[in-house]
Amino acid sequence: VLFASPLTAMKEVIASKDSSSIYAPFAIVQTLNCLLWLLYGLKIWDVWVYGPNATGLGLAIIQLALLLIFPAKNSGTLAAKSA
Repeated sequence: VLFASPLTAMKEVIASKDSSSIYAPFAIVQTLNCLLWLLYGLKIWDVWVYGPNATGLGLAIIQLALLLIFPAKNSGTLAAKSA
């Protein structure tokens, strides 16, 4: 559930062509976390470790792809908004 929860915004990101609803630092850390656990799970050959993390890595890569394909649109600076 943790891995897929940010993907609930995927339809919105594709429709608006704006990935501002995806938190980039979380997507990057999730990718790194899943990759490391996947490698560890493969090293000890434990399906209960590498299985969920392989799925999580795939979902994290989708998030990163959406961030790259549809960059966040800046709606202006805070000073411009308050003026």
